[in-house]
Amino acid sequence: MSGHIGGTITPAKYWSDASQARIAFVDDILRQVPSSSLSNAGASSAIDEEMEAIRSALRSIGTRHNALTLTCRIPTEILAEIFLFYQSQYRGIFPDCSGRQIYGGHLWWVPGVAHICRHWRQVALGYPRLWANVSLSLNRNWGTQMLSLSKASPISISLVDPDSCEAFLPALPWSTEKLHLDPIEVLSQHLFHIQDLIISSCPCNIIPWIRLLETAAPLLESLSVTVNLHLPDTTRDNPVPIPENFLSTHPRLRKLSLLWTFLSDWTACSLPLLTALNIDAPDPQNFLDRRNLVLPSHEQFLDCMQQMPALETVHLSHCLPPLSPMYSTRTVSLQNLKSLFVRDRVDRCRQVIEALDFPESTSIAVHCWSPLPPSEYDCLRIVPTLSQHLCRGDTTPTPPQALSLRLGVVFERTELLLDAWRNFTPPTVDEDRKPYFGPKPSETTIHLQCDWEQSDAYIERRSLIKVAEAIPLEELRFINIGGVGDVWGAKDWHDTFARCVEITHVSAVDSPSESLVTALSLTDDVEAPGSAPPITRGGPPLFPEMVSLTLSGANLLRSDHRVWDTFVCMMHQRQESPECVTILDRIELRVCTVAEWMVRRMGEYAAVVVWDSVNPETGWGAEAQPGGWQSEADGEEDNVEDENGAE
Repeated sequence: MSGHIGGTITPAKYWSDASQARIAFVDDILRQVPSSSLSNAGASSAIDEEMEAIRSALRSIGTRHNALTLTCRIPTEILAEIFLFYQSQYRGIFPDCSGRQIYGGHLWWVPGVAHICRHWRQVALGYPRLWANVSLSLNRNWGTQMLSLSKASPISISLVDPDSCEAFLPALPWSTEKLHLDPIEVLSQHLFHIQDLIISSCPCNIIPWIRLLETAAPLLESLSVTVNLHLPDTTRDNPVPIPENFLSTHPRLRKLSLLWTFLSDWTACSLPLLTALNIDAPDPQNFLDRRNLVLPSHEQFLDCMQQMPALETVHLSHCLPPLSPMYSTRTVSLQNLKSLFVRDRVDRCRQVIEALDFPESTSIAVHCWSPLPPSEYDCLRIVPTLSQHLCRGDTTPTPPQALSLRLGVVFERTELLLDAWRNFTPPTVDEDRKPYFGPKPSETTIHLQCDWEQSDAYIERRSLIKVAEAIPLEELRFINIGGVGDVWGAKDWHDTFARCVEITHVSAVDSPSESLVTALSLTDDVEAPGSAPPITRGGPPLFPEMVSLTLSGANLLRSDHRVWDTFVCMMHQRQESPECVTILDRIELRVCTVAEWMVRRMGEYAAVVVWDSVNPETGWGAEAQPGGWQSEADGEEDNVEDENGAE
């Protein structure tokens, strides 16, 4: 299109003629400056003003030129949705106008949207949904501006205490600016359009905030309340209750998380849309004044669960109902439940699990303890209940295919860990060359953690055996046993897993790793645990289909290589036996005391040997050195050192 729009004068001639008067004005200013003067502030300032006026005119024309570009011809509604998509998809690091970097927060997207051109900036500032994720981490101006730009659209906001309690977090001596907005002011003015809310503070300051939540919030869908404990030996931590009518005033809640606080009323809780419930109440074992804690009765708890039919994840700690004195057959159906976690006394955990009806695909995690002696046996009463769920199938029972049993000591208390998987997928060829820790924890069907006062090795061994006896083992493909001390001997391996002929992946941690080497031997004399005399076994070999062997914490150099000699003898016997797999897919040694020539020798028994070195310089935490030692079949000969170091 020609530049002669509206007349015959060209743009060059027009602007040349229009500027002559101002150029003459500038020349007049220059003539007034004495030739002997090296500088003149007044003249320089006047000329700067002229140049700024010209630049302003150029910007105005540039804005109109940008209006003809493709990116500015997009309808405003569509452009705003593009900005919203960009905000949700990409994360980067950009400097803001002052040179500071905006990263890892809610405003990283601003430079890529609002700092491009004036039109884009106007569209971004006029679209409330872009400012719905309110950030209060920079300063008060940012927070106030975002609250203003969001208008009445649903917002997400995280509130922390601007004046932290000294018993929780002492104030920094150089911090004089009040960075955050007053939570009470924000909640009072904006609760009507808050959709996602996170509040966090110490018990001293959070109570007034929680009381404001009694006011109905028509748009509130996600709420997280975290009570931060005071520093040790400062101020007493009093439990913080949630208002009685809280659940009834927020009917649109979909996610609720309460940490170190508790519900003061379990009766009015009609939340048909709630999908995630997380209540982590104060631990009654560590709390002095327990009278303020409110626990529901068994019937109140079931009534509450019945009014939350859409639940998908449930996490309940220290808030389960006490054991009901009357036996009840009532159950509540939660057919959408995917994950259930309970932490409390064993009788309460068992009562809740048995009272809920959920799909067989639901994963269950239980952390329990018992105040009744002997607590180590009382805790295990929940194992049959978990085993019953573990074996559930669509039409017929489906026993688990993977099992992990570990026994350890934490803060002078014995801790038993049980993990079971209904399905097991063997590692791929590439995974075989890396450290393998068993099935993924995210796919666990049941997880049980019990703890009791530390007892002797016999009681701990009996606890492991009782758990193994309660779990169907016939179709296991993966097994992992771990423990410290003399808790699992070769006889226990045979007595427990002799009938598990389909196990292909075997793992042992700490002391069971050395007893496993003895148990895998095909000789008649098998070492018994403790000081008992050797026992004689017969029948088929243990784990005849084993293709993967993982030993963790074993000492193959103990007693003049006694464990190593047993291992070599065992592997030769299994290679010669027609009932066993000849060459294993992999052998893994993790934090084992082993010589390098031993690792090279293992290349005769497995296609891949994965191991980590242990030496005085690096200790037990050395990085793994995965890889398979090539054999003669691969075209190369290995120089294998014997026990004396000769090649």
